[in-house]
Amino acid sequence: MKAGMDEVRLLVGACICDVLVQARPEDVVAAFGAPVKLAEDGRAIADPSLESKVLFLAAAWPNSSWSVTEAVNHDPEPADYIVTLLRQAGAALEGNVLPLPLSYSNGLGVTQRVSRELGVPAVAVWGSDEWKASVP
Repeated sequence: MKAGMDEVRLLVGACICDVLVQARPEDVVAAFGAPVKLAEDGRAIADPSLESKVLFLAAAWPNSSWSVTEAVNHDPEPADYIVTLLRQAGAALEGNVLPLPLSYSNGLGVTQRVSRELGVPAVAVWGSDEWKASVP
């Protein structure tokens, strides 16, 4: 499965790992580099050639103070990236965040970084149709 801001993932039962941040999308992605607006009102507005340079995606709902964000992997996902998600969840139960590269499967690392950078609340959300959803 490829990471991406795809609401269909919520309907087909694939594993998800997203980060909710109490900040505007522009501010969230600015914590990781120079922000570029890729879409607006459901329409793509950026040059597709930018895709290989995108490291993080963030989006918000109208009239919401929270954004959803996730890191984008340019390297292929591990054969079973769910192991990384479970390792992070296990660490969270002990109050820790594993020192892994910021990536789709490292939602806790992304949460920790953006919360520190912006000084705002952030929450990692993991869910799957195979197990009960949890919020570490």
